[in-house]
Amino acid sequence: MSLIKTLLASAFMALLTLPALAADTTIPEQTRAIDPGHCAAVSASRYKKSLIITRFQRVQAASSNAGYLHDIDDALPQWLLEDLATQQISAPASLITPPLEDPQTNSPFELTTVTRQQAAKHRAQLIISGTISDMSMTPTSEYSGLYTRVVNGARDTFNLKSSKDKRQRLFSLYLQLRDGITGELLFDNTYRTTGIWPARRYGDIGFDSTRFRQSDYGEQVWQLLQHARDELVTAIRCQPHVAPVELREGQATLVVHSGANHGLRNGDILNLYQLSQYPITGVYQHYDVRLIRQEIPVQLVEVYPSHSIARIEQRGPLTGRFVAISP
Repeated sequence: MSLIKTLLASAFMALLTLPALAADTTIPEQTRAIDPGHCAAVSASRYKKSLIITRFQRVQAASSNAGYLHDIDDALPQWLLEDLATQQISAPASLITPPLEDPQTNSPFELTTVTRQQAAKHRAQLIISGTISDMSMTPTSEYSGLYTRVVNGARDTFNLKSSKDKRQRLFSLYLQLRDGITGELLFDNTYRTTGIWPARRYGDIGFDSTRFRQSDYGEQVWQLLQHARDELVTAIRCQPHVAPVELREGQATLVVHSGANHGLRNGDILNLYQLSQYPITGVYQHYDVRLIRQEIPVQLVEVYPSHSIARIEQRGPLTGRFVAISP
């Protein structure tokens, strides 16, 4: 019986001559150019950033039906959250349920405003969000012929993977990193790939499962996600450490909402930047936030897990809103 299976498998493999769909791995350039020298200096810093990750959105929700992959909008950001924790670039992060508005259907002004609101609520320097644009299958008309169905049946029976299999499935993810203080977009990219997905073989296995990762489609998706993770980590490392500051009226000290969990130590010196708001011409109830550097260093004199006390090196009252930024 094993000899017959081997002969049948060899015969069917010889028939599989059609080329597979090529994966679209074209990656647009990131939004903001990063100076290599500055990035290297910041990356070497021991300071960790405070960040949150939002629940991802599925634009074409029905495209995740095959395999019952609906859990991807929670499982994918959860994986990213746990993975980033191992990269030593962030303080303990959190996953928040409401996703940011879809950047394809909302104005950049709305996204900027919502980003600042969420960051202020969670005291986060950075916000990561994502949109799963498409997980659709190749139309069944491409592989519904009798001959093709027989060949595909043999592949499923003998658990064969072939680059000639036309049962391809697309995966498209839009990922972005935003500054929580200004709401500005720091990094974004669209990632695409395809893989073989024989629906009858896998059934309703879910995205967050071992069987999904073992499928050809799952392998292609996770390879792409690891590449996206690496680019995201680079973008995060290139950002300086930024923390909100709470002024203490009439006192020579202030509270920095960042502490030992972020790598801060007694004696560290940070620079104060003032937050200035500017109305956007022609856009109602939206405004730009800009950081204006003040030549006012502050030195940490008490450091706790999530906040610090800093002494102001310059005398005189301060008014307005400020953040402390690492050199």
